[in-house]
Amino acid sequence: MSALAAGANAVLLLDIGFLIELETETADRRTGPAKRLLAARAPAPTAISLVTLAEFAEGFEDFTEVEAFCSRFTV
Repeated sequence: MSALAAGANAVLLLDIGFLIELETETADRRTGPAKRLLAARAPAPTAISLVTLAEFAEGFEDFTEVEAFCSRFTV
């Protein structure tokens, strides 16, 4: 199997910059680069690290909003 073919099945690990962009696109109700990337990779698995989750949570007062937004990702 080529490296490119193997990468097609890999988990996409998202960073804090991506989550912030995705949250902004969602709040603005627009499709931007973050939403387009997720759509292009569907249904491939996506994940965030525990560190990324903690960094993202810093911007919220209510952790239930963070849980709702990040529930689609494996942590």
